[in-house]
Amino acid sequence: MCPNCKKDTFSAWDKVKSNKPRKCSECGIIVKPAFFRSALSLSIAIFISTICSGLTIYIFMKLIGPISFTYIWIIALPLLIGGILPIILWIKVNDWFVPWVLEKA
Repeated sequence: MCPNCKKDTFSAWDKVKSNKPRKCSECGIIVKPAFFRSALSLSIAIFISTICSGLTIYIFMKLIGPISFTYIWIIALPLLIGGILPIILWIKVNDWFVPWVLEKA
């Protein structure tokens, strides 16, 4: 949402892509995501994603028992589930937590 005209001209993905300034298509003002909150949000998301990946691998290995090295690729599934699902949820939380701020000329 643009801080000036209050219209939804930016998506949640726009905040995640980069910290580059963007121009509102409605009012023409230039905004960018707040840097500190964006960096804090990203570091927390990486930490939670790492913990969730490790936890899902641990639970998965407890369920199936020991495996041989030739079947080590089986770990990829819980790694993807534990690592990607928190990131998908993070995009929505990031949209709520990180505000758009006016770009200073």
